[in-house]
Amino acid sequence: MALPAEAQACVDRILALLDEAQALGLDQSSSEDAYALRAARERYLPETLDAYERIPPALRRTPGDASGRTPDDQLLEQLAIIERSAAQRLQRAADHARTTLSANGRFLIDRLGALDSLPEAPPMEAHSAPVTAHRFVESITTGAKRNRDLVNAVANRLYQAFPLLTEVDRGIFGTGAARRVAITVPLGNDRLRYLLALGAGGDVETTCAKIVRGVTIRTEHVPFEQWARALYEDLHAFARSSVQAQEMLAQLIR
Repeated sequence: MALPAEAQACVDRILALLDEAQALGLDQSSSEDAYALRAARERYLPETLDAYERIPPALRRTPGDASGRTPDDQLLEQLAIIERSAAQRLQRAADHARTTLSANGRFLIDRLGALDSLPEAPPMEAHSAPVTAHRFVESITTGAKRNRDLVNAVANRLYQAFPLLTEVDRGIFGTGAARRVAITVPLGNDRLRYLLALGAGGDVETTCAKIVRGVTIRTEHVPFEQWARALYEDLHAFARSSVQAQEMLAQLIR
């Protein structure tokens, strides 16, 4: 869905606030603020955008109520309400977390002693480094020397590891080299869709799209390396959801 530039910027800011709340777990409690943050992601933002999308584009700049405001004006106002509310709720949730951290610090000092009263911990031998995005990129592109090989290699590796999340287009008969692969990663109530395709001129096209309640909120065209690293991060987060998902990711990077 194409939004006015100012509205799209506001949507991006809202999503950044909600992503931060989700990443920090500030929207997972039973508090009113946490509920409001979840509702903004799952209901308020998608329903606002859906209502706007139902208005024919030719009428979106035409006054539609007694106040003389256009649908574009109404959209901006409603998005601003959601943004300010999300920012306020996130701030309150963060303030509560800071209070909890301070209380925990006092508890630790009471039970274990002040920092300057405890001896330094002895140095420990570092463990081997965890699997990195670099290793993931190497794994899915093994043997690819041309763009056509790259698309086919990535499609085969992703489909082998995550068949239920991956769609591969191999042409009319479905037996040739992959021309397009899409993998949709579920994270909470959202879906992140990564698309890799061979363009008409033989170039590699890579996009990332965010889908909320079936509505594509944002689609970005990014270089392949950035695309692959972002995919790794989201698959890594998805893998925390189950042992099976962890084994699937481990299979992919062997």
